[in-house]
Amino acid sequence: MKRDRDSQDQAIGFWLLIWAVLGGVLGLVLGFVLAVTRGWPLLPTVLAFAIGCAVLVRFGIARAASVASDAAVRLIVPSGSSTPARVEYSHAASLVARGRYPEAVAVYERAAEEDAAATEPCLQLGRLFRDRLDDPESAVMWFRRARDRTSESGLAHLVTRELVGVLAGRLDAPARALPDLARLAETHADTSGGTWAREEIRRLKTILSSIEE
Repeated sequence: MKRDRDSQDQAIGFWLLIWAVLGGVLGLVLGFVLAVTRGWPLLPTVLAFAIGCAVLVRFGIARAASVASDAAVRLIVPSGSSTPARVEYSHAASLVARGRYPEAVAVYERAAEEDAAATEPCLQLGRLFRDRLDDPESAVMWFRRARDRTSESGLAHLVTRELVGVLAGRLDAPARALPDLARLAETHADTSGGTWAREEIRRLKTILSSIEE
C-alpha cells in the first residue's frame, strides 16, 4: 500500500510541476507584453512575472486539490467523531481499468480484511462481481458485507439499492430481496432510505402476488 501511495504522490507532483511550467509560460508572455507596452525593463519584468505566475499557479492548484479532497472526505464521513474512511483505492481501480479483474479482486479483498470497518472495498467488490465478472451471487455477498459495515443511513440506502437490483433483476429473485429491504425499513425508518424500502417492499410483494396468481 505504501508503494501505491508513493506512486500517487509522484503523479501528483508531476502534474503540479506541469501546471507550474504552464503558469511560468503564461507569466513570461504577460511580462513581455507589459514590458513592451509600458516601457518597463524587459528582462526583470519577464523573469518576475514568469516566476510569480509559476508559484501562484502551482500553489493555487495544490490548494484547490486539497480543498476538494477535504470536501470529499466530509461528504463520505460527515461526522467529525468518526474516523475518516479511505476514499481511494487507486491501485485496484487501475487494475479494473486495465481489465485485470482477478488481481483487482485480490487487492480489494485484502483491503477488506485489513480494515474490518471499511465499506468501500466491499462495495467495489460487489460492483466488480456484478458488472465485470458476471457473478451475481458473489456480488450479493459483498453488497451485504458493505451494508453490514455501515450505520450511516445514506450509504445503507445506496448499498441496499444495488443489492436489491441484483436480487430482483439479475437473479430474478425478488423474494430474496424482501429481508434486506425490511432491515433497511426498520433500522432507518425515519429516513428517505426507510421510506424507499417500504415502497419497494410493497412493489415487490405486488409482483410476487401476480406471479402466484
